[in-house]
Amino acid sequence: MKFVKTLFFAASCITQLYALDPIKEFTWEVIHEKGDTKVYKSKNKLPGSDIIPIRAHSIFNAPVKKVLTLLQDTKGRLNWVPRLKEARTIKKLSPYHHIEYSRYTAPWPFYDRSFVIRNKGHFDDEGSYYARMESTEIKGLKEGKRLVRGKSHFGIVIIKPLDGGKKSYLEMAFLTDFKGNIPDWVINIIQHRWPLDSFARIRKELKKDFPTEPRWDFDNYLKNVVNK
Repeated sequence: MKFVKTLFFAASCITQLYALDPIKEFTWEVIHEKGDTKVYKSKNKLPGSDIIPIRAHSIFNAPVKKVLTLLQDTKGRLNWVPRLKEARTIKKLSPYHHIEYSRYTAPWPFYDRSFVIRNKGHFDDEGSYYARMESTEIKGLKEGKRLVRGKSHFGIVIIKPLDGGKKSYLEMAFLTDFKGNIPDWVINIIQHRWPLDSFARIRKELKKDFPTEPRWDFDNYLKNVVNK
């Protein structure tokens, strides 16, 4: 009975903690700083483990819709997400709400990790984009063998226009449990290094010419979504 109560209490803590806005509610400290990029770790750990949430932000020389086009190109993430081996969209529920599958290579001798993520976003009335991501389940999903399904407790992406829309402020925060037998300290090392590498790759990709998606245009969003 005591064990059941302990499990119930832990589940309640997780539910209450991640129903909040992690960026505002968590306590953060800087662990890396390079140019415009800052990486933080939180003092709030995942209940029952030593896994630490990570947060990072930087400034990029590209408008919001170009940054968002890059980030939301599911297959294109192979170019800037470290260790990402496979990525595909499973369901498009709306232009701003979809479910995705991804597979990451894990360090030897561990199996690769897979994730099924719900990604849901919106613009505010100032042209900033906010997205929330978390693990979900879907029936009939086909995937390879020798995989462990990881869990994203939360992922947050914020993109704000700067310098009259010529530049963008990009912020990410996430808490990911790779599950299986990967030690928590290994997970923390991977997550601490992820933002600097990822942001450097994003910066490189944004220098390329590619068409921006019309659905990420803020004015079009206001016309077709907000004012309905």
